[in-house]
Amino acid sequence: MVCDAGGGTVDLIAYKVKSIAPLRIEESAVGTGALCGSAFLNYRFEDHVRSRIGVERYTHMRERKPKTWMMGLKYFEESVKRNFNIKEHAEVNVPFPGLPDDEEAGLDSGFLTMTAEQVKSIFDPVIDEIVGLLEGQISDIEVKGGSVSGIILVGGFGQSNYLYETLKQHFAGAGQATAPDSPIDIPKDVSYSGIQVMQPLYAWTAVVRGAVLRGLEGSMVTRRRSRRYYGTSYATVFDASKHAADDKYWSPLWERWMVSDRMQWHLSKVCGSPARARQKITYG
Repeated sequence: MVCDAGGGTVDLIAYKVKSIAPLRIEESAVGTGALCGSAFLNYRFEDHVRSRIGVERYTHMRERKPKTWMMGLKYFEESVKRNFNIKEHAEVNVPFPGLPDDEEAGLDSGFLTMTAEQVKSIFDPVIDEIVGLLEGQISDIEVKGGSVSGIILVGGFGQSNYLYETLKQHFAGAGQATAPDSPIDIPKDVSYSGIQVMQPLYAWTAVVRGAVLRGLEGSMVTRRRSRRYYGTSYATVFDASKHAADDKYWSPLWERWMVSDRMQWHLSKVCGSPARARQKITYG
């Protein structure tokens, strides 16, 4: 399963590997996604800062000292979001140069001190949504008799240490104890045995590199799952055993009773009907 965690959205798609050389894969379930990307961490960070230093001081900083706010936000984006790890960081000091010291607010020498628990409170609601997406995709695959062997994190948010460690602990599997400080508890009646969570190096460039490979080598995906119902409407001869009498009309062209607006379905959205990539569907 590929988990593309970006700035605005997190998108999932699962593939079954059919061959290694050449690499050929097919979709195992219909892709899913939600608005739970790293941008929502920024919104939560903004709310946290406002609550810590007060609305009046926060508004003054945003309006009169925009560079101070941008420096703090930049540090949060480039350092905290990517590198925060609860096992290694007891606290985080976010620079807000120019703000006066305030022991109660946690401001000291131009830095806002955040405890690990405070940083967790920003991350956890967003990561909970990602976990829910992953569990839903895994359930869809298991309903079809399949199983998930691995989760690959890509995208900018996919490089987050905290996201990676949280997913590893959550999908630890049966018989493996989670760490005492695990941010998300695994329900006792749910196990994800054998699911390995991977965070490839430079995975934030996966989308653009994949686009280049697609252009150079063509598609590696041999079968896809239908996201919608596809069909064509048609008119046919009235059959009293199949059609309601109110639906029939007399056709001067065919000189018989007909019914219209019948549907012939070619692809179904139920369970994501598989179809060969670029498959042509004929009808008559």
